[in-house]
Amino acid sequence: MTQREPQYGSYPDAVLFVSNYEDPVILEANELACGLLGRGDSPLEGSRLLDLACDESARRDLVSLLECLRSGEDCVRPLVSLAGRSGVPITAIASGLRLSTNGHEGDLMLSLSDVTHLVGSSVSDGRARSLENVFDAIQDGISVLDDELNIVRVNHWMKRMYESDRPIEGRKCFEVYQRRKSPCPWCPTLGAMKTGERRSTVVPYPTEQEPTGWIELSAFPLADSSGRRVGVIEYVKDITPQRLAENELRSRLDELQSLERIGRETASSLSLDRIGRVATEEAARATSSDLAMFFVLHEGGLVLRAAWPEGSLSQIQGVGHLREGECLCGLAAIGAEPVYSMDMTSDSRATSGLCGEMGIASVAALPLISEGEVLGVLAVCQWSRRDYTEVSAFLETLAMQVALALRNSLLYENLRGRAADLSERVAERTEELERRTKELEEANRELEAFSYSV
Repeated sequence: MTQREPQYGSYPDAVLFVSNYEDPVILEANELACGLLGRGDSPLEGSRLLDLACDESARRDLVSLLECLRSGEDCVRPLVSLAGRSGVPITAIASGLRLSTNGHEGDLMLSLSDVTHLVGSSVSDGRARSLENVFDAIQDGISVLDDELNIVRVNHWMKRMYESDRPIEGRKCFEVYQRRKSPCPWCPTLGAMKTGERRSTVVPYPTEQEPTGWIELSAFPLADSSGRRVGVIEYVKDITPQRLAENELRSRLDELQSLERIGRETASSLSLDRIGRVATEEAARATSSDLAMFFVLHEGGLVLRAAWPEGSLSQIQGVGHLREGECLCGLAAIGAEPVYSMDMTSDSRATSGLCGEMGIASVAALPLISEGEVLGVLAVCQWSRRDYTEVSAFLETLAMQVALALRNSLLYENLRGRAADLSERVAERTEELERRTKELEEANRELEAFSYSV
């Protein structure tokens, strides 16, 4: 270290200054970096930075780190695999910054903390404290495991994340992180230990059965000086906001596709039964509901015309007829407003008792209104408690589209009924005319016979 600030020479981590090019060259290195990454008698200065990568995966890690440095973002890469002086791969926590000269973009500085032997006992107290500080500065989770999945060390992020499960160190990772009694079936750590390569996956948090969030888990194998894999460093990143956004986008896409399918199917058919089947199926699938029902208003009551899943119609004939104002569906019809319930067992509006008998816990009842007239009700149901108001915008949009198709179908049915009635009347008049014609013919024959007799 000849030209840079003298303090880097005694810095507790390896420090590299590299050129800010697409294929950067190492310009200077402190003594610790030379001891960690040197190549025998060949000087470290002047060599290509990317040549330090052990494999293509490590090369991508370095490229990603450099891109991050150039962009000026928070530049910490928890785990980067490099080729050590002895030829044995090492694992380092890498950070850095972009230097500037007279306001212009300059070289890049990298700081590397060797964490290869964290699971061993050869780390000095001073070095351990330095690494501990690096660990705790990282704004994602770091968890060091031994080869039996025991948690050896975690940073502050992990301690905050699993505050209720402390103490963490010394326990099995699957016991603390997933509240299981055996290793997780998707465990990337086992794969990393077996192959010696990095493994990543997305896992639910805090448990698979009741997730409230998701974390991206990457496992990096650790090897001792002989190359034997002795543990794993797990890098944990909370991706719950991204996953929620993805789920929201996916839900909106599903809803749009459902509306498009309903529009396409109902445009090609005026059959009331078909409209009912399409409406219940799309409403149930788009909202992940257990049951959907389609009622048509007829003579002051609601008549059940379709239900989803297929085959359930015969099983729920008890709700085949409801009066206006009866239960939630009847209230939706008479009030011309959507009605929602999260708990039908304690809802005083559930007057029919049929939903309780069927085991329905939550209901959304949507009136089908067209041109100011209530034509029917579309209802979606869940066996478990659920707040359907979270998808009310979609349900009410769906109800508007179904109502339009229902009106067209009813108009068609009405016209078809009138046509049938007219056809029947024409047939009756034709029959009467034929009868009268026969009577006239008979009378005419009798008159002719009388005239001949005279």
